[in-house]
Amino acid sequence: MQKGFVYTPNSDLIESPNVDELLERLKSIPGNPVPKKEDAEAVLGIAKKPSITVSQAFDVYYSEIAVSELIGKSESQKASWRKVKLRAVNNFISLVGDIAMDAISREHAREFYNWWAQRLVPSENQ
Repeated sequence: MQKGFVYTPNSDLIESPNVDELLERLKSIPGNPVPKKEDAEAVLGIAKKPSITVSQAFDVYYSEIAVSELIGKSESQKASWRKVKLRAVNNFISLVGDIAMDAISREHAREFYNWWAQRLVPSENQ
């Protein structure tokens, strides 16, 4: 992103009919006389994709993404808002684990959905 490109895996860049983008990416790699390995890997799409766990994603969401939702709230309102969302995250983690976000599958989503469905179904005593 710093170089003006969205990360694209190398295999997608190679298969793309847009050769101009690949050339622009190559031109953007600084070299004095040899480019930094990290710069080249990122621009050419061969860097390992960073992985973030569910709990880490929640921390990013709370501290960076949802900031606008918290503006104007008192400290107790912020705590209550966070508690509700964190409870949902912790329920998911207790069920399937604190796995990487990109490892979450449809099966995990169905398992979580079914877990909630079982909790919401009225028991025979009610």
